[in-house]
Amino acid sequence: MPAPVARRATGLYWDGMLALSQGLFDDAQAQLEAALAVAREARERSVEAAALVALGRRAVLVAAADAAALCVAALTAARRVGDPILIADALLTSAGACERTLAWDRAGGLADEALELYRAAGDPYGAAWALAEQGWYDMVHGRLDQSEQRLREALELRRRHGDDRRLVEPLIDHAWLMLACDRGEVATLGFLDCLALARQVDDQFNVGEALAGLSTQAARERRWEHSARLAGASAALHEQIGAPPWESVTAIQQRALAAARDALGSERYAAGFAEGKRLSPEDAIAQTQSGPANAPAMTER
Repeated sequence: MPAPVARRATGLYWDGMLALSQGLFDDAQAQLEAALAVAREARERSVEAAALVALGRRAVLVAAADAAALCVAALTAARRVGDPILIADALLTSAGACERTLAWDRAGGLADEALELYRAAGDPYGAAWALAEQGWYDMVHGRLDQSEQRLREALELRRRHGDDRRLVEPLIDHAWLMLACDRGEVATLGFLDCLALARQVDDQFNVGEALAGLSTQAARERRWEHSARLAGASAALHEQIGAPPWESVTAIQQRALAAARDALGSERYAAGFAEGKRLSPEDAIAQTQSGPANAPAMTER
């Protein structure tokens, strides 16, 4: 394969990965599909497989109808190449597609296989990602002790190896776990930490999810208007990037927001939500800085 063609395929791939990490999903698709075409023409199988994995990840994040099919193609291509880390990436991407459809058992099996591959390859960032996925699945199903064990290990990998982009996942999953364990102050600090890291690496999807987490915790603290505004800010960001939140996150958040709607009444809640949709993420983040201890609780109607 001529070196210039190889460089072009690789360059297009990394341009697509950067756009994907920033929530620029249309740009990511264009760059990655171009990388895929160049790689196929030149028979560069590794770049072809990596581009397919990234396209699968994009499809999962935007909840595209072809996400599952893309993930199958990506995993097939990765296995053909034989790179264990690429295979593990494809497995976790497929697990995400299963999570979108609530196929939890299948998702768990894929994450287990990915973790084994990452550990064998000595990839701490991949291991942290896989552990975070496993810990999330445990939390959703009420296995809180097992979830905490896995997420603690993922966070330890984060502390040991630095703030890599893929380590945003265990941080936000641990914050949700703390919320599930009724450790609200720790959860709030975790969501704020995740916001800082996600903004640092320009991860807009997880900025939106962290805002959803802070909204959920605010509702649990009966700070109803604050909860409505943060929910609006989260929704606006997910709409802006064209990627809906995870269905399991939405289910957790909506249970908490139902109390906010009841307390405020539908009109007052809608006004707060609309106000939040007009806020920039930075302004919404600034509103969280008072913290639960200093913010006055709203009075129930």
